[in-house]
Amino acid sequence: MDKKLSFLVLVFFLVLGTFASFVLQRETRLTRAASQVPEALQSFMIVSAKGLECTINVIVRDSAQKGVPSKEVCVTSTFGSVSPSCTTTNESGIAEVTITAPSAGTGNISANVTGLFDIPTQVSCLFTQ
Repeated sequence: MDKKLSFLVLVFFLVLGTFASFVLQRETRLTRAASQVPEALQSFMIVSAKGLECTINVIVRDSAQKGVPSKEVCVTSTFGSVSPSCTTTNESGIAEVTITAPSAGTGNISANVTGLFDIPTQVSCLFTQ
């Protein structure tokens, strides 16, 4: 009886050890999405001008310089009309707007991440005919 009990205890611990290693291994494979917090000093704007139209790309990044998706960005210009004035960043953290001017001139452009901060870089767009 003593050998049977020892055998059953050994089998019990082998099964328990196998089950535990499976569960623990599965837990380590689960990953959680990192909470990306946009950073003002890592975010910036890029301007591309052609004639009476400027394309503005606002890049919103976190402290690790990775793009932050799904953040609302609003852009204003001192000259011309912005379309759309507010938009959401894509999966790469980029929001794109277009500014159309009625005539030649220069517009100063600013942007902000709604409810968080203004984009620190100030840019201008030179509209030509």
